[in-house]
Amino acid sequence: REEPTDKLVRAILSRGAWSELRDLKAIAKVPILHEDGSVVPSGYDPASELYCACTVKIELDEHPRRVDAEWALQRLLRHGSGFNFAEGTSRSAWLSFFLTLACRTLLGRVPCHAFDAPENKSGKTTAVNVPYGLIFGEEPEAESDKLEGAELDKRAPFWGNSTLVCSDNGANGADFGSATIDRLKKKK
Repeated sequence: REEPTDKLVRAILSRGAWSELRDLKAIAKVPILHEDGSVVPSGYDPASELYCACTVKIELDEHPRRVDAEWALQRLLRHGSGFNFAEGTSRSAWLSFFLTLACRTLLGRVPCHAFDAPENKSGKTTAVNVPYGLIFGEEPEAESDKLEGAELDKRAPFWGNSTLVCSDNGANGADFGSATIDRLKKKK
């Protein structure tokens, strides 16, 4: 990566206003959904001011039927069939997580999803990685597991703009070591 030259910076600044440039809030990795059900599969969306850089080709039926929705639900649930969910609500929470990732651009603020298990190596990471991989075509980015205290407190406020924030086996019931997160956890 190269730094721009002083000459280039002065030329850009001397231009003044850039009326032909549109506002850009963020770049989405999934198709952009609107409340009316319409979908922007790629490119710039003026309504949301998002740019969709989706690499997955999607085909949508303009008039889906209930049977189509039920088939899609069963197909999603098959991806979670290998997980040993402790109770029925656990499967529902996982499905909610899956759909939240897919609808992230529509939702703005999103609910927190937490996956817990009585022991390590029980599949929690896979339960997160499978939906993320199916939707985005890649593994989620990982933050350093060495974030603690003040460094964690500095980063936590920015997580609201992230597609996914995952803490894997970080606490096992204990405090996270971050005043910000521990305060949120104790409010439960």
